[in-house]
Parts: sequence; structure tokens; C-alpha cells
Amino acid sequence: MVLRKSPKPLAEPSAVVSKLNANSAGSLVPTPATLGVRAGGRSARVVASVLEATVEELAIHGYAGLSVESVAHRASVAKTTIYRRWPTKVDLVRAAILQVTEDDLPELPDHGSIREDLLAYLRETVRMLSSPRGSSIWRMLWAEADDPDVVAIKQALRARRRVIPDGIVARAVARGEISAEVPPDFLFQLPVAAVCHRKFFSGNPVDDAYLEGLIAIVVAGVGARFPAP
Repeated sequence: MVLRKSPKPLAEPSAVVSKLNANSAGSLVPTPATLGVRAGGRSARVVASVLEATVEELAIHGYAGLSVESVAHRASVAKTTIYRRWPTKVDLVRAAILQVTEDDLPELPDHGSIREDLLAYLRETVRMLSSPRGSSIWRMLWAEADDPDVVAIKQALRARRRVIPDGIVARAVARGEISAEVPPDFLFQLPVAAVCHRKFFSGNPVDDAYLEGLIAIVVAGVGARFPAP
């Protein structure tokens, strides 16, 4: 598992467009939990093992039932090794979930239109939710939604992943497809919520025909509410 850089906040649409259109395969800046970790070295292997063990324990026990002791045992490390990098359980779980979303929902290239960008985003979301890791994490976040620690983890997750919706909206604005007044949440929260409901509650297939229908409705609604210049 490769640890990735936390995206920086993007202030200007033009900056977002430039960044997302550029080759993003360059070197990554360490996060506080990975400072001093040499890529491919023992420290990197320990971090990857601990984060993977954390996700596995979450899938079995949920957040409330997870313990640092059980993670340490599964990862074959000492508890002190974990506490040195993640002082609390919420720090550890937050790092594990953010890592999973970095791996399973990567940055997306420009597909040339807002419809194609949104379709690519929803396809990746469905793929992530269909994976054992993604599914177990989503169920935990939903089942334990009232836990203050879980609330903090969800806030960190939204902040980290916001760069993709912001980038897609910025590109669409630059193309003249939508108004700059469109809130990114309008384009993403509705279809993602619909996908989650269909997948986890109704049990109906989430195929491309369904995703394309969602996108058509959302884009048309946003265009009516916020007409493009």
C-alpha cells in the first residue's frame, strides 16, 4: 500500500484546472503520520501493515469494538509502535480510512465534459463501495454515525476527498458548461446518496444506465437552478 499526499486546499478554479490537468505522478510530501518513513523501507511496511490491520478490524468489530491491542496483534507489532505514530484510536482509524480512500478513489483525469467527469466519479465510487474494504468502511460510518469520533473521521474524509468535486466543477466552469455559482455539493451529494441507497438498501443493480440517468437529472437540475453564462 502506497501512502499518498493529502491534497492542498484549492482556492481558485484556474488553479484547480491546472493541477488536475497536469501529470500528478510526481513525488509526494509526507503527512504527519508518515514523516521519516522511507518508501519501501521497514517503517513504510510497518505503517502499511498497521493501517491494513485497522481496516480489517473495523470490518469485523466496527469502530466501538476496535482496540489498538487487536490491531497490534493482527499487524504483528507492539502497541507502542502504533501509539508512536497514532496517539489515539481516532487518529489511527482516521489514517486508515483516509488511506483506503486515497487508494480506492484516485484523482480523476479530465474527460472533456461535466457529464463524463461525473460518470467517471460515480463509477469509481461504485467500485470503491463494492470492494470489501470500501463496503465495510461505509457500513461502519453509517452504523456508528452518532459517535463523536466517527463524526470527526467523516469530516476529515469529506475534507480530503473534496478536491475531486471541486476540480470537476472548476473544469466545467472553465468550459462554460455550468455557472461558477454552482455549489459542488449539488453535483455530488445527491447522486452519491442515491447510489448508496440503491446499493445498500434497495439491492438493485447500480449499472451505467442508472448512473447516466442520475447524472442527466442532476446536471439538468443544476442548469435550471444556476444557468450558465
